[in-house]
Amino acid sequence: MAKKRHILISILVAALLFCSCSPKKSSEGEKDEENKKGYLVYINADTPDKNSLYNVDISDKKAEKIYEKNVLGAAGNEGKIAFVIKESGKEEIDMMNADGKDKKRITKDLSLKNQYLSWSTDKKWIAFPSKQSEDKFYNIYYIEAGKDKTYTRITDDVYDCESPLFTKEGNAILFSAGINGKHDIYSFNIQSKKITKLTNNNGDNLSPAISPDGMKLLYLSDQNSKGRYNIYMSNIDGTNPIEMTKDQSIAKDSVKVSPDNSMISFITVGKNGNRSINIIDMNKASIFISNGGYISTWSKDSKKLYYASFDNQYRKIIEYNIEDKTSDIVLRIQFKPGEENTGIKFLHYTDKLK
Repeated sequence: MAKKRHILISILVAALLFCSCSPKKSSEGEKDEENKKGYLVYINADTPDKNSLYNVDISDKKAEKIYEKNVLGAAGNEGKIAFVIKESGKEEIDMMNADGKDKKRITKDLSLKNQYLSWSTDKKWIAFPSKQSEDKFYNIYYIEAGKDKTYTRITDDVYDCESPLFTKEGNAILFSAGINGKHDIYSFNIQSKKITKLTNNNGDNLSPAISPDGMKLLYLSDQNSKGRYNIYMSNIDGTNPIEMTKDQSIAKDSVKVSPDNSMISFITVGKNGNRSINIIDMNKASIFISNGGYISTWSKDSKKLYYASFDNQYRKIIEYNIEDKTSDIVLRIQFKPGEENTGIKFLHYTDKLK
C-alpha cells in the first residue's frame, strides 16, 4: 500500500511540474521570438509639405503611421525617437517611443540647423545646433531628454557650429565649427567646460562620427582634394589620423559605423547630384551596393544594412544582407510625379518599440 501511495505521489508531482513548466517555456519562447523582431522607423513625405513618422515590422513588411504632423528631422536611440516639428512657425523637439506612444515635449521655440539631433548613449541627453534669439551664430546646446528643462549652451557664439555628437561615455560632446571659412572638429568636456580642437590639417573637417566601442573618431575632410570629402579615422582624441577612402565625394553626416566596429557605410555624391551607397571594412576594402541609396542604418547584429532609394515610381526601403550580398525590398511607397526629391528623410533600425 505504501509503495502504491509513493508511486501515486510521484506521478502527481511530475504532472504538476509539467503543468508549471510548459507555460513558462511557451512564454519564454514568445519572448525570444519578440526579441528577434526588427523594426525600422522612418520619415516619409506624404505630401511635399507634410512629413510623417512611421514604423515598419521588417518581418511582415507592414507599415504603421505613428505621428502625422509635419516632422522636419529625427534621431533614434533603440526604442526612443526624438524629432523636430514645426507648429505656428516655431520649431520644437518632441520625443516618444518607437510605437508612437508616450509623447513628450522637451523644448520650446527653437531654431535648429538642419533639424539635427543627437542622443547620448544612455538616452539621458539630446544635443542640437540652435540659434536662439540672443545668439549671433548657431551654437551647440544640450538638454535632458524627456523633461521640459532649460537647455545648456556649450559654445561661445563666435562661429557657426553643427553636427553635435556625444562620446560613448557621455562625458564630452564632439562637434564641427567653422572659423574664418574653415571647419574643424572640436570636443567639449562637460565637466571641465573645456573645448579642445581635434583636427589639425589644411582642409575642411566635418561630420564627426564615433565607433561604437568609443575608441575611434571618424570625420569627413577635403584636405587632399578641395571640395571632395573623404573619410578619415583617428584616435578619439584626434591623434594618428588615417585616410580611409580616396577620390570620393561623401555626403555630410552619412558615415555610419556598424555596431560590431567592422564596417563603415557612407553615401557618395556624383557630379550630377546622384547618390550611391557604399560600405568599406576597416581594412579599406570597398563594397559598392547600389546607385540611388541616400540614407542608411545598420541592424543591431551588423549583418544587414537598410537604406532608402527610389525609382521613377516608388520610394523604397531596401535590406542588404552583408554575408550573402543580396538585397530585398522591405517597403515600397508610390509617389506622385514631381515628388521624387521629397523622399524618405530619416531611417532608424530598432529591435524595441519602447
